[in-house]
Amino acid sequence: MRKLLIILFSMLVFTPLAFADETFKTHFDLAEQYYKQAKYTSAISEYQKALRINNLDNSARIGLINSHLDRATYYVNTLKDFERAANDYRSALFYLEVYPTEETMQNAAQVTSDVKDNLEKCFTEIKFDKSSYSRYNKAVEIRGLNDYAAAAYEFYRATLTGDSNIVKNGNKNIADIIKSRTGNFKRAGEFYSKALVAAPNDAYLHACYAQMLMKTNQEELAIDEFNKALATSPNPKGILQSLEKLYANKLQQNPNSINTVLNLASVLHKQGKDNEAITYYKKAETMNANNEIVLMKLGEYYLDTNNNSKALDYFTRSLNINPNNSNTNCLVGDLYIKTKEKEKAIDYYKKALEINPNNADAQSGLIIAVADVMTPAELIKYLSFGKDTPSTSVVNSVYDYAKDLHSANKAKNAIPYYKEILRYKDVPEVYINLALAQVQEDKEPDAINTLVAARQKYPGNQQIQKTLDDISKDVNNQKYAKASELFNNNEYQKALDVYKEINPDSAEKALAIAACYKSLNNIDQALVYYKQALEFNPNNSDIAYYIGVLYTELENWTSAKISLQKAIKINPNNTKAKELLASVVEQNNILLINSVIEKYNKGDYTEALKLISQVLTEDPNNAYAHYYRGLIYDSQKKYNQAIEEYKKSYKNNPTLVVANYLIAIVYDTQAQYAKALEFYKKFVSENKENDEYKAYANSRIHDLKGYEK
Repeated sequence: MRKLLIILFSMLVFTPLAFADETFKTHFDLAEQYYKQAKYTSAISEYQKALRINNLDNSARIGLINSHLDRATYYVNTLKDFERAANDYRSALFYLEVYPTEETMQNAAQVTSDVKDNLEKCFTEIKFDKSSYSRYNKAVEIRGLNDYAAAAYEFYRATLTGDSNIVKNGNKNIADIIKSRTGNFKRAGEFYSKALVAAPNDAYLHACYAQMLMKTNQEELAIDEFNKALATSPNPKGILQSLEKLYANKLQQNPNSINTVLNLASVLHKQGKDNEAITYYKKAETMNANNEIVLMKLGEYYLDTNNNSKALDYFTRSLNINPNNSNTNCLVGDLYIKTKEKEKAIDYYKKALEINPNNADAQSGLIIAVADVMTPAELIKYLSFGKDTPSTSVVNSVYDYAKDLHSANKAKNAIPYYKEILRYKDVPEVYINLALAQVQEDKEPDAINTLVAARQKYPGNQQIQKTLDDISKDVNNQKYAKASELFNNNEYQKALDVYKEINPDSAEKALAIAACYKSLNNIDQALVYYKQALEFNPNNSDIAYYIGVLYTELENWTSAKISLQKAIKINPNNTKAKELLASVVEQNNILLINSVIEKYNKGDYTEALKLISQVLTEDPNNAYAHYYRGLIYDSQKKYNQAIEEYKKSYKNNPTLVVANYLIAIVYDTQAQYAKALEFYKKFVSENKENDEYKAYANSRIHDLKGYEK
């Protein structure tokens, strides 16, 4: 009996397995197993999954540290690859110095010191620039390669010596990484908080921090942060929705809290849910009809919904209870601005400021009421009520008015205000806004002079220098700078909209556009711009490598191979390209082998042999290629050639014990019984399955016993 075996070969893909019931122990035990086998990359992956399930577990964290350190040692001692070793040392230091608590860090101080020493040695080998700007850019690059822990460590080091912009964006990136990769919301919140120290008016950061506080059940602090975000956010929709949930939850816990009722009504009103809002405002009035704040809030609601008479009635009732409420007086001023009764509005704004000189809304209202008849200098003097020097709040209110004019595309009107503000608020930000307004009015020479003067006063300020550089370039470069800023804030679609207006004239710009498309998962368009970048810089091995990476994501193995080969040709030391090329060749060979199987099953031996030759050209030791070539030769009665191919197949993959069975069959057919007996025995000894092939081999061993040497 002769049986022909067909081994089905399924294609491998770069898709992570989904676990139906993930548990910490499952991943941790598997990670430990991989670690003991020195399979550090697999161990790291499993430890990361375990840490994600229990982000406070020290055993998984320590496992990650050890795996990264051991892999780094391998890269240094075996491959002499100091770049990759540096990334592993960075990752280890992330888990030693950035991710854990202060107490845990202190307990590992000696280990941390040793790892830093090793990282310094790698830096020496790769000639790494350790300036804050360089470290930040390196972190961005590493994060783009999905090496998140290493990136977070470099962001952390950049923040230690960088300017406020690096401190802000560096800590934000660390928080984003910890939040998304580990789910440790408490630690992520701490880094959002650090970012806010550098950018206290950043609405997005306040909202991110508030979300982390919510996740850790710190509702009161979350409300404070959401309110701070609300005060400066140009798009408060998400913030208001979060506040609504928080206040609704608080009201369930304490239905008799009039403050919570008012806060919920206010949030609903700001979202345009006026029917729900008025229900809660009326509920508050029912709870206490003589509460001045309730009456003021109802008046504010009716003012916003254009019921001026009802608004005035509620404001009047509120002021009858407390005529010295600065906010209520300010709102009456707003009402009279609305009804075009400017003199009355001015009186109420003045009254509000007499009660509270720092009432920013009253200052803003008064500015709007009188600005059209006063110069900026006169306005500041008017708001100072006879004082020689204006208060900080007055200066800030006039500055905010200038920025509002600027934002409303009234740069021409904003310029004299910026200039006057500089007399009292001589800071880089005002110079920069003045210069930007001057550019908007096509006065680039004035803008450059403004920034040159600013640089003389603040020589180390990177923002002034950056703005000066941008304005010194053409409009195309200004748009590029704006788009880059949007990209760094993860606003990829907005960045892309700006980039589309730019005709890329350098590899850098083409790469930026490609990165946007990649972040939006539009791989096809990303490829278009990566290729354009390579045209600008045809000797850049990394660009060719990234093109290869994108083709692997599309599972276009042929194109990936071509790009990676180009990357290696440009730079024979591009180890990343070499490693990926090996994987791509393997994937391509799998596809070819599947085609071989298909052709073989159809009896199309000629085409099957052509495909096998392609595989063996790339991988001379491919066991399956030799195996199927052996089957074809066997079918063509080319027995000696078939035997040679079966032997190569078994040599390159000893698990293919069926090759010995087929060799035995060929010898048996040719009446070479001693050799047949030898290979039948070999097959039986290695085949662990008690199947019909083993039974047949045993029967032939019995029949051929007389030929035993």
